[in-house]
Amino acid sequence: MKKVIVDKLIKIINSTKAGNANFYTTYGWEQLLNLYKDSLTSEYNLDPISFDNFENWKKVIVDNRIHAIYHLNKVKTNKWIIGCHGYSSSKESSALSSWFLENLGYNIMVFDFINHGESDEGLVTFGVHELDALTKVVNYLHSNFKVKEMGLIGFSMGAFTVNLFSLFDKKIIKKSKLKFVISDSSYMDIKLIFKKILNFTTDPIQKYVESLMDEVIKKYRKDFNIDVLKYDIVKLIEINKKTVPVLYIHSKKDLVTYYKDSEKLYELRKAISKKDKLLLFDNGPHVQTQLKHTKQYIEAVKDFLKNI
Repeated sequence: MKKVIVDKLIKIINSTKAGNANFYTTYGWEQLLNLYKDSLTSEYNLDPISFDNFENWKKVIVDNRIHAIYHLNKVKTNKWIIGCHGYSSSKESSALSSWFLENLGYNIMVFDFINHGESDEGLVTFGVHELDALTKVVNYLHSNFKVKEMGLIGFSMGAFTVNLFSLFDKKIIKKSKLKFVISDSSYMDIKLIFKKILNFTTDPIQKYVESLMDEVIKKYRKDFNIDVLKYDIVKLIEINKKTVPVLYIHSKKDLVTYYKDSEKLYELRKAISKKDKLLLFDNGPHVQTQLKHTKQYIEAVKDFLKNI
C-alpha cells in the first residue's frame, strides 16, 4: 500500500506539463506569451516597465530537448540575461518576469525546464536536472551568440538553480562570463518543498504524506538513479572560494518558500562575496514581489548592478 501511495505522490510532483500541453498544441507559445503580458499589464501597475519592444521573440531548441526563446535588445548589445522559471511554470512566465532587464540594456533568453512547458517529459528534480538544463542553455548561448557578460535571474525552483550555478568551479564561472545572479524566492530544504507541493486539506492525510517524504526521495534514488539531495547548498558555499554577487529577493509573507532561507543564504555567503544584497518585502505572494512592488524591485536591481 505504501509503495502505491509513494508512486502516486511522485506522479503528482511530476504533473507539471498537464495544464499547458493542449494550449501549446492549439495556440502556440507566442499566444501564451502575449496572453501573459496582456493579463499582467491590465491587472498590475507596471508603468516602470516598458513593453514597447516586446515583439520579435525567437524560438530555439537546445540539446534536442529544451525549448527556449530569446529576445534581442532594441539597442545592440552583447550583454545577456538567462531567466529560470519556477516549479510548474514555463518560459513564458520567466520571459515576463525577466523583461525589466531588457529595459536595463540586456538581451534575454528563457527556457522550459525538463517536464515543463514545451520541453521534453522527464522528472522534476528541484535542482539536479534543472542545473543540467541551465548549463546546456548557457553553453548554447555562448556557442551561438557573442556574449560579453551574462547574468542569471531565477524564481523559486529557478532561483535555487541559479544559486547552484553561482557556486560552480571558478573556471566555469569565468568561461561563462557570469557577472551576477538575481535569486527571487529561493529555498534551501527540498523536503519542505515536497511537503508544500503535496499539500492536502485534512491534517491526518497531510501528516501521513509528510511521513513518506523520505520514501519519495528513496524512490527517486533507487528507481530513477537521481539523488534529489545531491546538491547541499550550504556545503557548496563553505567550500567555495570564488563566486559572483547575488541579489536575494523574498517576501516575508511568502507561503511557499521561506524568506529566512534567502536571509540565511545571504549570511552564509558573506565569507565569499562582499557584494551580495538582500531585499525583503513585508508583503507579497510567492514570486510576485516584482508585480506588487515594481518600482522598488527595479530600483533595487539597478542599485545592485551599479555596484558589482
